This record gives sequence, structure tokens and C-alpha cells, in this order.
Amino acid sequence: MPAYNTVHLKLVLQDQKKTGQREVKRTEGFCYENVVTGCKFRDLQGYIKSEFPQLKREEFNVEWQDEEGDMVRITSDLNLRTALTAMVANRNMLCKFFVTAK
Repeated sequence: MPAYNTVHLKLVLQDQKKTGQREVKRTEGFCYENVVTGCKFRDLQGYIKSEFPQLKREEFNVEWQDEEGDMVRITSDLNLRTALTAMVANRNMLCKFFVTAK
């Protein structure tokens, strides 16, 4: 895996009321630095707010699905690095995050 790459994101905004409605956005260009060490959770949160303006004043959870199918919440830079490392290895630079307003 090259040290420097662009991460392709798929962001899934899920309805907190569990009605099944969701909004999906796919983009590239998040984190041009070293994928494992250069991406910060704060930057991901800001990026999500720019993609989903309805979250600008909302608190929200960010999760990813691990290789065993479990939903894992991201709350820190370390959690984000773990997620990115696993997703980049398994999905060829596509990282899918599930976002739910609190």
C-alpha cells in the first residue's frame, strides 16, 4: 500500500428514528496525507458537516463496519486510524462511514 493516497469516502447519513431513510454521498479527496497517521477525527467530523449541512449544529456519531460485521463507533484519532487501516486494506481505498445524529 502506498504511503500517500487520497481516501475515497462513502458517507451514509442514517435516520436517527430508524425509519429506514438515509442519504448517501460518495466523494474522494479526504486526507491527502499519510492515510494511517495523517487523518484526524476532528477533520472527518468537519468534512461530514460540510457534506451534510443539517448536522452543522448537531452532535452525531460516526461508525464503521469491521471485518466481522460489527458496527464500531469512532471517537478519537486512534479509532479513526484503526478504521482507515482496516478499510483501506479490505476495500482498496474506499472507506464507508455511517453517521447518525444523537
